[in-house]
Amino acid sequence: RSSRTRYFTTASTRTTKLFIDQLTKVDDLASELTISRKKMLRRLLRMDENALITINEEQYIMPDAAKNFRRACNNLWTSEDAAAFLGCSPFDIGNWVRLGHITPIDTEHPSYLGKPRLFEKEVVERFAKDHTLASRPDNLKDLDNTKTAGSGLSYYT
Repeated sequence: RSSRTRYFTTASTRTTKLFIDQLTKVDDLASELTISRKKMLRRLLRMDENALITINEEQYIMPDAAKNFRRACNNLWTSEDAAAFLGCSPFDIGNWVRLGHITPIDTEHPSYLGKPRLFEKEVVERFAKDHTLASRPDNLKDLDNTKTAGSGLSYYT
């Protein structure tokens, strides 16, 4: 080989290695965010269909897609996550959405995932702050120990 060919081969190899080093393994990101691999892939592909790359039977996520997905997971909660934070059931969350007390992200939001209803973390925290025990009627305060059937979560928050 000529020295010119070797130069371009070396440069190409170096560029490819740098690109691969920036990728995030699917399993690593799932364990970092403490969600199942299947759930993460389903959500990720709803956000960005071109986010995955397979190299030697190992799946990787493009750097920008991984960054956006981390941000979405840290700032957006599902109904189940919001319910766990508020100490209620996901059905209560659905009722509060229908009543207009809490608002999920809309379909134009860049992190909108389609099927699961997502809530911004700040909206849920603000709702929790606005709906504390102090704002409840006195006749509901004694119901704090009431539990939902089998779930162990309190009805009122």
